[in-house]
Amino acid sequence: MTDTPRTGDDPLLLCEDIVQEFRVRRRGAFGSATVSAVSHVSVSVARGQTYAIVGETGSGKSTFARSVIGAPPPRSGRILVAGQTISGRGRRASRARGRLVQMVFQDPMSAMDPQWSVEQIVAEPLRAQGGAGGRQRRARVAEALDMVGISPAMFAGRKPTELSGGQAQRVAIARALVVRPRLVILDEPVTALDVSVQAEILRLLWRLRRELGLTYLLISHDLAVVPADELVERARAKAEELGAKAPYYVKMAKWLCGQSIENGLTEHLQLERHGIADSMATEDLRAGVTAFFGGEKPVFEGR
Repeated sequence: MTDTPRTGDDPLLLCEDIVQEFRVRRRGAFGSATVSAVSHVSVSVARGQTYAIVGETGSGKSTFARSVIGAPPPRSGRILVAGQTISGRGRRASRARGRLVQMVFQDPMSAMDPQWSVEQIVAEPLRAQGGAGGRQRRARVAEALDMVGISPAMFAGRKPTELSGGQAQRVAIARALVVRPRLVILDEPVTALDVSVQAEILRLLWRLRRELGLTYLLISHDLAVVPADELVERARAKAEELGAKAPYYVKMAKWLCGQSIENGLTEHLQLERHGIADSMATEDLRAGVTAFFGGEKPVFEGR
């Protein structure tokens, strides 16, 4: 469960009936077709919560996350962060998104201009927002780099090609934090990293969430990196409901949590069932997962 006190009853992130569609050219034929990537998704995320969306590749997870940051805005539906509507296409909605929401991408190198220095990369959201002078920007950049364990004196002038994978992702996290957003979207934040570095980045993210009171929307296909303490709590509640089958459901939940429990990454999790059943090893476990999640309808229906 989350260890950050929550204030107020209103959710920090509220997505209502989000639809994202794309026009694609028909292969070998004239005209185009509409592809539904996200179909009528509604999400409510409380302040200080880590809300995880887990599913296989192609299930619409990242498309939904990009809709939240307006890349591009959804075709229909409404998105509010801290009570402010950010789902529009105008300049006002764009500035609100940049101030309230930032994203950490899966591959940090592909999200950085190779010609820019670390200082320029981290300062980019500040420049986009405007209002901060050069001295103030440098101070904010140094503060953000310090928070993620990167020495400003040593790294501010380096280019992305001079960074390791772990260092590049720390710089990407600093860039997301420099405007002090309310919501941070983590799109597969450790998938592109070596296994030895993944745990360090995850520990950093959870520490920052506690210290800064952040809210995370976490996108992942891998349950082993998802903090899933509430999964065990849900299993115990289901176990009490089922009586004699209690040990089975508790064991199953712990298995689903993977290394998260062992590493002490105790975060609050909202987990949709879509994509989990396909990764189960046996039919018995598939049936258990379906019963455990109450046969819930998947959130992401598009491909």
